[in-house]
Amino acid sequence: MLSRPHLYNVLESVGFYKEAILKEHCCFEGNFIDVIIHSKINSLLYLRKANSDDCKLFFDWANDKDVRNNSFSPESIIWENHKAWFENKINSNQSLLFVLIYNNVPVGQIRLDKEGDVWVLDYSIDKKYRGKGLGKKIIQLVLERTSKPIKAVVKPANFASIKVFQQNNFLMTEGVYQNERVLIFNKK
Repeated sequence: MLSRPHLYNVLESVGFYKEAILKEHCCFEGNFIDVIIHSKINSLLYLRKANSDDCKLFFDWANDKDVRNNSFSPESIIWENHKAWFENKINSNQSLLFVLIYNNVPVGQIRLDKEGDVWVLDYSIDKKYRGKGLGKKIIQLVLERTSKPIKAVVKPANFASIKVFQQNNFLMTEGVYQNERVLIFNKK
């Protein structure tokens, strides 16, 4: 089978996204192979894979006051701890980190961490771009990239995230996380 995983990673790192996989669509050397289509139709708003150059950007977003208030670990993050955490995440096959680009400006991040059979989702939008529907869009863009089950754990007072997950048709249940009542959003 002809495969170009390195090419696909490069394409996705510069804003192209996997649009479709056409199963056994093309005959190559006597075998039918898959065709993977990447596109960059809406270049005004897209996800790109995070890379080591994004470490400071993620650090600043993570230490935003509202992000810390909605986090289950509300204390500020220390730079050295963040650098080690970030490098671990971008080099792990159990995590996917993306940056939301809007008009060539990084405006948010979304992360998926594999836990058992599901991917746990975490996202944030830069404070200058909140209230513009980008939370809903960042979730839609990541859903286009995966068909895996996704879960998000949200504090009941985080009304913006609750609305975003409801708009994206996640199923909501109540639960407990770190001895705190939470809302759990699932998408299969």
